[in-house]
Amino acid sequence: MFQQHLPTVTVPEYDEVIDRNDVTLLKTPGDWKIVDGDLAMTRRGDIMINNPEYSTLFRLVNWWRFNYPVLHVMFHAVFPSSVGRERLEGELDSLFKDSAKKSPHPMMNFDYDEYHRINDTMGAEEVARGVYAGSIVIALSNALQSLRSDLGGKSADWDEALPRYGNCSFGQVIGASANNVRHADEWATTVAPTLQQLQSMRVLSLVLDESLDPPDGSRHRFGREISPETLQVICDGSMVALEKAFFAFAKDMHRLVIQARKLSQAPQ
Repeated sequence: MFQQHLPTVTVPEYDEVIDRNDVTLLKTPGDWKIVDGDLAMTRRGDIMINNPEYSTLFRLVNWWRFNYPVLHVMFHAVFPSSVGRERLEGELDSLFKDSAKKSPHPMMNFDYDEYHRINDTMGAEEVARGVYAGSIVIALSNALQSLRSDLGGKSADWDEALPRYGNCSFGQVIGASANNVRHADEWATTVAPTLQQLQSMRVLSLVLDESLDPPDGSRHRFGREISPETLQVICDGSMVALEKAFFAFAKDMHRLVIQARKLSQAPQ
């Protein structure tokens, strides 16, 4: 994986991201909003475009665009071509076969230095997968939490929005996976999970189809690096599928927030 050449990835065009993810609201031209003769600002201090919801989705699209090159490189390190792994496994197999050909006692003339080199490379690649996957889910989680905050979304909107995996929303899965990255060592060394830890573990249990037995999580196995597994469930190794799920969740969060707002404003 470390030796493979990764192609240069350019920042995708704004309209390209909007079109391929059908972000309908942003297909309407945007313009600065004027209030009392002055430029309106968002809660983050940016110039507002059209209205708060438009500005929020505009910001999210640009977040994805500008982060796409590094996300793409990390993603393809999490899900590398099978060629590299097969090559290393082939080298390991050849090492044993060559040693067996040279002597009736192959372990006497075995090339242990080469054996350790191959094993170390394979181990480093596996660790790197966790590092890159963890970076991806934390970045996605932070971006979506900002979206939720800017839209004024509630916990119910976050939990209900589509798409879903194991009856958990995309946001729940990414959030639980990000919590695992941040606190995996605490999870691994805590005899019985706290209620806060257990909340994330229950999501991971559902999405990974890995039962908590007993239900209090006292024998959980979620102290390991979970993010490569959750990304696999979400997108099956496809960056296109990850982008589609990311924006599908953002759009449905927006729909639920607007729907709730209309219901609250309806005459009783």
